[in-house]
Amino acid sequence: MGERVSVHKLNEFTAGTKPWARFPASWVWCFCQIVGDDQLARYVMGSRLAGLVKLGEALLALGEVDPGAARLARRLQRPPRRRRSAKRSRR
Repeated sequence: MGERVSVHKLNEFTAGTKPWARFPASWVWCFCQIVGDDQLARYVMGSRLAGLVKLGEALLALGEVDPGAARLARRLQRPPRRRRSAKRSRR
């Protein structure tokens, strides 16, 4: 992601007294990968996209997909690999 996230910054995102501090939408996917859970991404996606995801999951459960889609689904269903933290560069 390229941006340093401190405990202080995370606390600002959750503080009700700081309405200007919002969790950036561009961080959602990275956050989901780090914690190994996509609930936040599913929560913020629109209803149309959420419906398409549910449809795809239902078709997978029924086995109603072509081989290419099945390979993609297997790859996407694997838990995300936790990234190693980047080495800090000295400035």
